[in-house]
Amino acid sequence: MARYRKIDPRIWFDERFTAFDPFEKLVWFSFLTHPLMTPMGVGVIAPSFIDDVLGNDRTFCFRCQDLCGKPEHFAHTYMDTYIKEGMIYRDTHLIIVKNYLVYNRPDNPKQLLSWLGSVEELPRSEKFAELRDHLFKTLAGQPEWLFKGLLDPLAAQQNRTLSEKFWERVGLTESVEPSVNKTSHIGMPIPIAKKRDTVPKKTGYQEQEQEQEQEQGIVLSEPDKPDSDHPTSSIDPDIVIMLHRCPKLSILNHGNCKVFWDGIIASVETYKLGAEWLNKELIGLNAWMVTKNKGATTIQGAQRRVGFWIRRALDRVEETR
Repeated sequence: MARYRKIDPRIWFDERFTAFDPFEKLVWFSFLTHPLMTPMGVGVIAPSFIDDVLGNDRTFCFRCQDLCGKPEHFAHTYMDTYIKEGMIYRDTHLIIVKNYLVYNRPDNPKQLLSWLGSVEELPRSEKFAELRDHLFKTLAGQPEWLFKGLLDPLAAQQNRTLSEKFWERVGLTESVEPSVNKTSHIGMPIPIAKKRDTVPKKTGYQEQEQEQEQEQGIVLSEPDKPDSDHPTSSIDPDIVIMLHRCPKLSILNHGNCKVFWDGIIASVETYKLGAEWLNKELIGLNAWMVTKNKGATTIQGAQRRVGFWIRRALDRVEETR
């Protein structure tokens, strides 16, 4: 997930947004900022997630402070409202914020490449073609590498191979250092890439992700040794025990991850599941990473992998109920 998300303050003057009630505004901001959303503003969001944001569960409505039974106070009605207002696309649990990339575009092709690991985990959907067409019209097809590197393959439902031949698709070499023109009308820089006569080197997705985060100064120099300012004791003790059994996820045994783990625990508890269920899923994820020889070199990369794994597991639980 991206550490920072851009929200244009003009949202407070948008006619659709100002017409929302406080709960609708809260849910909308959760779509814009929640860690389960990928850097391109797309995520697998079950209705139970929205009800959790609203403070609802199967037997309680936060707005009415009892079981009111009014469908307009629960998740599906909120999503229908955003669809009616033309703000999202929805395909089952897949939520796509239509204008997210208008305000949160990657700065250059190398940053876009670092996004692809999380985007490849998304389910295929015909809604991506609608998103591509909408953004092509809104952004006048620029920057071209955004469409060739991300939106066109998604529209063709090639989610699982986004990283393959990326530099060939965008027509650049890996050593490109884009220059930036003046900012657009929404205050976002418009990068223009320059080609160089160099041979592209082979670098994995994790190295690209680490390189991006090092620029932001958030990668731990020694991920297995948390610093004293963020002790692991601030994390739920059950989580600490689980992580000792999952060496591939040990980087998340860190005080900086307290909010992340609190969110995971809250999501699990929404389904009336406990620590035993979560422990089983984390062990399963660790085993999968060992089998696939996948590592977690950054906190954000590990958090994203855990988030998607748990979300898919919770979706399976919901489908069986």
